[in-house]
Amino acid sequence: MSILTTVKRPSRMLNDPFALRQFSVAAYQKMVQTGILTSDDRVELLEGWIVNKMPQNPPHISSVGRVNR
Repeated sequence: MSILTTVKRPSRMLNDPFALRQFSVAAYQKMVQTGILTSDDRVELLEGWIVNKMPQNPPHISSVGRVNR
């Protein structure tokens, strides 16, 4: 006789605000559309992870400004 059991995830894993999660491009775009992410957020989606963008230093900013002008 065999017994069928189900494996449940601990509730702490389901409710953990610090749990890691990968996002699809569609989910990332939806966060932008709904205002969760704004242009003030210096983040980007890389291989499913939302990561902080690299900070720009003054020489880079001035070079980009000159190229755009």
